[in-house]
Parts: sequence; structure tokens; C-alpha cells
Amino acid sequence: MFLKFKIFFVFFLIFFLNEIDFSQIRQRIDEKILFGGEYVEEIKKKSVEREFILEDAIDPKSYIIGPGDVILINLWGEQEEEFEVMVLPEGNIILPSIGSLMVNGLTLEKMDRLIKEKAMRYYPVSQITVSLGDIRTFKVHVTGEVVKRGSYNASPVDRISQVINMAEGVTSWANMRNIEIRHLDGSIDIFNLLEFEIKGDIENNPFVKGGDIIHVPRVSLSLGMVFVSGNVKSPGYYHLYKGETIGDLIERINVVKETTDWEDSYIKRKITSSEEKIINIPLDFIDSNNAGDVPEEFLLKHNDHIYLPRKINEVYVYGAVRNAGSYPFYSNMISADYAGLAGKAERAASNSEIKVIKKGTNKVLKGGDVIIERGDKIEVPLRTIETAKDYLQFIGTITSVLIAAKAVGIIK
Repeated sequence: MFLKFKIFFVFFLIFFLNEIDFSQIRQRIDEKILFGGEYVEEIKKKSVEREFILEDAIDPKSYIIGPGDVILINLWGEQEEEFEVMVLPEGNIILPSIGSLMVNGLTLEKMDRLIKEKAMRYYPVSQITVSLGDIRTFKVHVTGEVVKRGSYNASPVDRISQVINMAEGVTSWANMRNIEIRHLDGSIDIFNLLEFEIKGDIENNPFVKGGDIIHVPRVSLSLGMVFVSGNVKSPGYYHLYKGETIGDLIERINVVKETTDWEDSYIKRKITSSEEKIINIPLDFIDSNNAGDVPEEFLLKHNDHIYLPRKINEVYVYGAVRNAGSYPFYSNMISADYAGLAGKAERAASNSEIKVIKKGTNKVLKGGDVIIERGDKIEVPLRTIETAKDYLQFIGTITSVLIAAKAVGIIK
């Protein structure tokens, strides 16, 4: 009886073991070894999927390994295996046979050397490659003068400006030149967002680190305010930075230099505090190619009013013409040319009688050979009665009108 029971037990055990998928069991064991067990699996489930758009290939000499990075290890040769391991919260990875290796804070290049040195003891006849399989995410915090303060998911390939964009940008009161990057180790870096936006120097726009606090301070009003009007996107008051020139301000508020009339631009400034004495400082030294290199006397001061009119690229023609109105400005054209474009009427005066009203000064010049500038106005007058023929034609026209008026009873 006991023998029969033993035979039955052996057959049952064989049947039961055949039904078990040992590959699944080994996979679960490997996952616990390689990924640190159920804790990391839960992290992977909860992690927010995010598409990483890289500027360029990751530099192994500068990329710093941290918890959450996924490392791919491949063995080639007589023994071929592939391991996918995650850097655990403690900063280490666990490899079969090799055990635990601390990799937190190492560059990708240094980690590569460390893993190969350790693995060669256990896999001496295999070639080993180490690569970054996935990039970790971490929390960074944005405070101060941004539209939406808060904590954001970032990665080691995100730069400071990108995280500020996650917070929907800075407010109009932000001190863009002195943004603080407070690191977990207590060190503080300063980021000049304004300079980056103007010059586009990517080297001065560093990558973020886990736990960074990006603080955008409020601008100090002790340096004063200036008022800007004219050809600007948002006319109104702007705060000043220390040592800021008119050229700096033009770059900062994104004035379109090509469409600004620099010849008529000026700064209105009160020069004494005891009396209301105001001067206009012309800005005609600025053009579409130059706005930053300015003399010391053009440092901005509190209560300056900067007027930047829009460049007028038209010439207005009116009077004895068939098509009065605005015409595009063309360099080196004279008044007679524009009168011809507008179509001189039959009774228009000769070219020598054409009047040109100069933009800005309203000075009147006479003649058909006047060089025309942007914004000038051209008046083409009617021809005066000069000959007997003109006089008789004029009298005949008046007589005809009088006869017609008497016939209908308008006059007696």
C-alpha cells in the first residue's frame, strides 16, 4: 500500500512540475535580482510616460548616472546574455554573479569602465557593452515670478529654460538676469535667461538636476522705470536693470529694428529736479544693424520716455491727379516721378509747380526734381489761367453755365 502511494506521489509530482512554466519563475527571480524587487516594479508602473527629445547624442563624459536610469549590459562571445538593470533608489545596481555596484554620481563613461572591470572576472571570454537604456525623471521646483509655480517632472537632458517654459514662462516683473538655481548640495548657480534669449548661447543654459529649486526673483524697483511708446509690441512702463542702455532695452523688449524710424526716435528726459526742464535725446545713431554699442551718456534713467515711431515706407500724393493716395517709397525717386505714378490730371500744373511737404519738419519744397524721402507728401496743384486761350475757354465755360441756369429758372 505504501509503495503504491509512493508511485502515485512520483507521477503526481512529475505532472505538476510539467505544468509549471519555469521560465516565468526564473524571469520573476531575475526581475527581483536585477530591478530590486516589487518596489521598483511599482515605481515603473507609476512613472509618467514622457517622450525625450534630445538636442544631440548624450555625452558619456558629462551625463551623470542617478536613481531611475536604466542600464543595458550585453555579453558577446561564447556566452551571450543581455541584462537590463535599473539604478536603485540607493544609487546602486545589482548584477547576476557580480553583485551590487554603486554607480550614483558617476558619469556614463566611468560607470562603463567600472562594470567592465567587475564583469571580466566572471565573464573573461565575453565582450561586454554598456549603454544607457532609458533616462530617469525627477522632480524640480519652480518658484518666484513665473506664471505657474510648482513642481515639475524633468530629466537630466532638460535645460533651465525648458523647465521655466513648463511653468508657462516668467511674469513681467521677473528679474530675468539673476535667476537662482538652488541645488540639493546647497550650492547656487545664477542663470541669465535674458542673455540666453538674446544671444542663444546654449552653453550658458545648464541642465537641471534632481531636486533643483529654480527661483525667479522679482525685479527691484529701486533702479526706476521707463516708459516706451511707438513701434513696440507692448507700449507702457518697463523696469530698469543696473547699467542698462537704450540698446540693452531695445534688445530686451524685442523692438523690431528694421521697421523702426530711428531718425525720428528720441528719449525725452527731465534733466533737473528743481524745474520742469526736459530735453529730447535723438536716437538716430541706431539703425537696423546696431543697437547695443552706445555711448555712456545713453544709460537709461528713471522716468525716461522712449519714443520709437514706426518707419513709414510710403509717400502720399494728392491734388490734380487721377489716383490720389499712398504709394510705396522707392529710393532716388523725385517728386515728378510720383506725380506721374498718380496720373497727372489734364488741368494739373507743370512739374515746376509741384509742392513737397517734408516729413517731420513740414518744410515745403517746390519743383519736380525734389528727392523724395519716406513719409513725404506731394501736392500737385491745378494749372492757373495763363493764356488768352485758357481765358476764353474759362469764360466760355462760365457763360454756358449761366445760360443753362437761366433756362431752368435758377437765375432771372
